[in-house]
Amino acid sequence: MTTISPDKVTFEDKSLMEQVLLIAELEPEDKNMVLKMIDTFLTKKKKQGFLSIERGRSIAQSLKNCRKRSGQKA
Repeated sequence: MTTISPDKVTFEDKSLMEQVLLIAELEPEDKNMVLKMIDTFLTKKKKQGFLSIERGRSIAQSLKNCRKRSGQKA
């Protein structure tokens, strides 16, 4: 797990920073709901990226196996 130090974070998108500050001001229940939603979207995105990488590896391996069977260089 990667830990990011808050003093090393910079925001290029000022509107995003403003939204983060507004989220921080929400009631704890509302803030937790927003953070869970964000976490859900980010987890989904990471899974899609991982599956895409794995699908690419699988396709590459299949092509390599086909080439071996046909006598071509892998």
